[in-house]
Amino acid sequence: MAWKQLCRTWDEGGLDLRSTRDINDGLLLRLSWRCYAHESQWAHLFQKRFFLASKPLLFHFSSSVWPGIRKHMDTIIGNSMWVVGRGENINA
Repeated sequence: MAWKQLCRTWDEGGLDLRSTRDINDGLLLRLSWRCYAHESQWAHLFQKRFFLASKPLLFHFSSSVWPGIRKHMDTIIGNSMWVVGRGENINA
């Protein structure tokens, strides 16, 4: 049986499984958010290597992870906003 048929709902004759492409996109979206917004060491490494002025670089890098993350950066940046608060974490 084809995977596409297995991913159909029960009513459509499938097993109601989630598509591996959808799962992968969800995980890459989460990884993109963590790369963009978190303060961990790997996020700083990715930001130094793949970003310029808080915007992702668009040319090719030899990386197995960056192309998947870069694909979701427009979604992350377009749906993010700053909550300034007291301004302690904002670069002047």
